[in-house]
Amino acid sequence: MLIAALAHAGRRRTRRLWQLAAVLWAVAVGTSRVYLGVHWPTDVLAGWLLALTLVLLAVGACSTTPNHQLGTPSPGAPGSRATADPERPGHRQRG
Repeated sequence: MLIAALAHAGRRRTRRLWQLAAVLWAVAVGTSRVYLGVHWPTDVLAGWLLALTLVLLAVGACSTTPNHQLGTPSPGAPGSRATADPERPGHRQRG
């Protein structure tokens, strides 16, 4: 979960490195399970496919959710700096 959270933080290059680290970690753990004989290869493959499905569903849900539902205020929303307030000196309106 920590790697998944870090994969969404920071600059694009940093995100890609964390995403690569997460994939390599999953491959290493799955491969070690088969090597140690505690899981069948089909068990590990099914786990990887389930994880991939959940990731794709989460990415799809996040990409179709408006920003205000993800915690980012929309321009003009209460608490947003994008609202014009002529009563406050020095306040700039974003456009």
